[in-house]
Amino acid sequence: MLKLLAKYGSLTHKQLVHLIECENTTFRFGPNSQLPYQLQIEANKLISNLGYLKYEPLTGRLSVEEDTLQFLGLSNQKAQIISIENISNVTPREIKYTKIGCGSEIVYVIYSTAMRIEAVLRNRDVWPLKVGKTNNLERRLKQLSESGPNSLCVGLAIYTDNSYNLEQHIHQVLTERGQFLRITGRKEWFRSNLNEIKAISNKYKSKGLI
Repeated sequence: MLKLLAKYGSLTHKQLVHLIECENTTFRFGPNSQLPYQLQIEANKLISNLGYLKYEPLTGRLSVEEDTLQFLGLSNQKAQIISIENISNVTPREIKYTKIGCGSEIVYVIYSTAMRIEAVLRNRDVWPLKVGKTNNLERRLKQLSESGPNSLCVGLAIYTDNSYNLEQHIHQVLTERGQFLRITGRKEWFRSNLNEIKAISNKYKSKGLI
């Protein structure tokens, strides 16, 4: 948390959660669903017990004073790229992700960590995501990583017995909402977020269509 604040300046709790999710490829910090709670506990400790963090009630932002950064040896970090995990060194087998549903097939959601980080810092709730289907996510991740820069993160895996229908429905809904992205050489990309796609999937399943 302190390294992220040293690099990007003051951030809200929500922004910190999103940024840490981008670095949590192997769940070294635990499942993403637990991050908001864990981060709040850590923030409270750094504010109350250690006095390292400053909280701004009007903006909801957390920040670190310059003298604290110097004391912790982080004052020169702002000009550096801080990465807790180097995703290029992570194999598809090591990647962890949020799983919902049940079935033998998967509709997956992946994204570029760099694009999500940019969206977070610009206070945008959506960023480019790829929605695809497979029956072997580990193999699919390997194929995708070999086709370009290895900076793709798995945001969600929806298990189902009819991935074709579910994938097509998600594509249709996002396209009707004007969120389809035309990217040369890439397919199935949309401007969305994980909660929106999860909600579309849950609503579709609740109707008994898959």
